[in-house]
Amino acid sequence: MLVEGLSYERDKTLDIEAIKGRVLSLLMERPLTNKEISRIGDLTRNQVFKLMSDLRKEGQVECKGHGKSARWYKI
Repeated sequence: MLVEGLSYERDKTLDIEAIKGRVLSLLMERPLTNKEISRIGDLTRNQVFKLMSDLRKEGQVECKGHGKSARWYKI
């Protein structure tokens, strides 16, 4: 059972990394909204917040605007 749990955590981490890569790739083409990002990875609002906060802390993205008009940009 423990081995299955480790496998799940590893798959979950790989999924998040794949989503990060996909989001960054799309951000190179154009800015994205939170809603668009949630659709890309089938993420909840909180998951998008965490993902984009992590990318911001890494210095890869920045957000301009507030609310529905907010857009994420690749730095």
